Amino acid sequence: MTRFLIFGLLIFVIIFLNPLPATALDGGIHLIIASPQDKLAETMKTGMGLGGKFIHTFDMQPWFSIRGDLGYLSYDSKQRIVQVGGYPMYETSRSEGFRVSIGPQLNLNNTATKFYLSPQVGYHYFQTVLSLPELAYYDIYAVDTKDSYGAFGWAVYGGFMFDIGLGPWIDIGIGYNYLFDGVRKKVDEKTIRSDGTDITVTLGVVFIRN
Repeated sequence: MTRFLIFGLLIFVIIFLNPLPATALDGGIHLIIASPQDKLAETMKTGMGLGGKFIHTFDMQPWFSIRGDLGYLSYDSKQRIVQVGGYPMYETSRSEGFRVSIGPQLNLNNTATKFYLSPQVGYHYFQTVLSLPELAYYDIYAVDTKDSYGAFGWAVYGGFMFDIGLGPWIDIGIGYNYLFDGVRKKVDEKTIRSDGTDITVTLGVVFIRN
């Protein structure tokens, strides 16, 4: 988790404190659907969540921007009955992930549509959260985290934005993520590591300052 926070801070410094002049600092929010592929699909299901992006466009090169992405995904949720103090209770197990990435973005703009392509480097953090929601009725919050790990990787995002005349632009994108050692699987009490991939689809809005 520490690496995730450090990488997020790096994105903030590069985009918001960059001393070069910029015509616009745009941002937006979007829904994320991430479909694990190959070996990653063996350890987690399709994830859904929320994300955000920041786009820093330079004064003399409107075709070139620096883009940063943040995202949260929930992959799976299960329940089972466990004994707590001699009483049966439901234990909830939720697999989730956080991602942060940064990279250049190439823009092809016209009046009402903006196409983009963005290669990025990033960091993904995965964890499983265990909780006993029934105890919350007694103001007792039992939460534990296990199987947490992080993975660096690279990604390529592409898509387009279009103006519908209401202020924010609609943003539709698709991405391919490659994670180094992004798959952790236990075999005979040993953890086997391998690379993993996923395909990401995003749908949201971007607030563009003209």
